[in-house]
Amino acid sequence: MWFECKCPSDNQALAVLWNLSLPHIAWGIWKERNNRVFRDLETPAFVVATTIHNAIKENFLHSYPSRKYDSPIPTLWEDSDTINRWQIDWNNANLVYKTNQCRQNVIWHPPPIGWIKINVEGAAKGNPGPAGCGRVAKNHFGLLVSMMALPLGTQTNHYTEASAAHFGLHMAKREGFTKVWLESVSINTVNCLSGRTDPSWIIASLIKDCRNIINELADFKILHIYREGNKVVDLLANLVVGYVATNWWSSRAAFPEKLWDLAHNVYYVNQ
Repeated sequence: MWFECKCPSDNQALAVLWNLSLPHIAWGIWKERNNRVFRDLETPAFVVATTIHNAIKENFLHSYPSRKYDSPIPTLWEDSDTINRWQIDWNNANLVYKTNQCRQNVIWHPPPIGWIKINVEGAAKGNPGPAGCGRVAKNHFGLLVSMMALPLGTQTNHYTEASAAHFGLHMAKREGFTKVWLESVSINTVNCLSGRTDPSWIIASLIKDCRNIINELADFKILHIYREGNKVVDLLANLVVGYVATNWWSSRAAFPEKLWDLAHNVYYVNQ
């Protein structure tokens, strides 16, 4: 109902404006939120608003090209009636960021004695786009057993996260682990492997292979983890996006220094 009121049938250009506005505004605010939460970077509200406004304008002009030749008819972007009915005050845009939210520690915990905990994550620069995945295996002392990263070529986000779990379990079998605790940031992957949801056809073969490996293990557990507690694997996956060869680290000396230091930090997540 709200959208129908904002997009009257007598003005197709206005309907296009609103169709472009909602996703661009949501995406712009989401990016700014993530920059403030995860990177401690804050962009002034008017800059965020201007960036969103320019993106909408660019896409709008692509849908309605500018005036042709020397026609005196103005572009629809210059049509004051359409713009006035748009009713977004870009000059006074404001972003309210609540800093008094409840926060909890999100930290990696070692598995029980005799278990190996494997953290996995995928990264894709686009959907689809250049992708990679990483996995880190540690024992109950919290000591590094092995760390690997695998470039995946061009993949979707969905496929990349499932590939990360498949990669982690495949290497667990190869290394002879029998009690495996898997942690992934992908709720969808966790739900598929735990049997709560059925996988889509895109990842069905990966999930099936994962389940076959799980059935061969003496014991298995899978849980979702926030990305803040999986930061090392996140950076690891991003490290090999665009690479060709698989990267393997099995010792402290070979472990990338910045990732080793990061593995011992405490991370936070907004609740």
